[in-house]
Amino acid sequence: MESKSNLCPSCGFIKEHPEKTLCFFCYFRGNFGTMKMLTLDILDKSAKRLTRDEILDELNRMPFIGKVVKAESLKENLRRYKQLGLITGRKRRVVKHYRGRQKLELKLTLKGKKALKRYWKNWSMGLLVPIKFKGKTKKMTQDFKARASGIRGKIGKVYDTFDFILPERRKL
Repeated sequence: MESKSNLCPSCGFIKEHPEKTLCFFCYFRGNFGTMKMLTLDILDKSAKRLTRDEILDELNRMPFIGKVVKAESLKENLRRYKQLGLITGRKRRVVKHYRGRQKLELKLTLKGKKALKRYWKNWSMGLLVPIKFKGKTKKMTQDFKARASGIRGKIGKVYDTFDFILPERRKL
């Protein structure tokens, strides 16, 4: 029987490194791709196009984000999402009478909506959000399937949906 401190609180399996708070699978699941999922969700829930500053404010308002999201990192992420075809933008002047600087207003594309739906499905099933690596789908090992099953059984019942999201940004 393993001690409680050696078990991952998210999936319930043995941690590879007992001094860490989460096992590798749960750490990877909570860190990678979740910022993309949250950003796309903000754009999806909005009834209008949003500027980068509005998205940044929404991200920083979320209680489970942890550290403050920096504008430069968000700018880089949005550029990457635009290259992937998940979002689209248009320039628009914020003030009237053709004065002031143009702001880029962003919205989710159809491809982005499909990706967001897939991300939420994977997240609620306990899987990794970004399953694709270099254009190929990564094969799920038996260990990953068992850990995902452990998470799926606990999410929403034992702990909240976002309890183990972004563990690197906050203290668990």
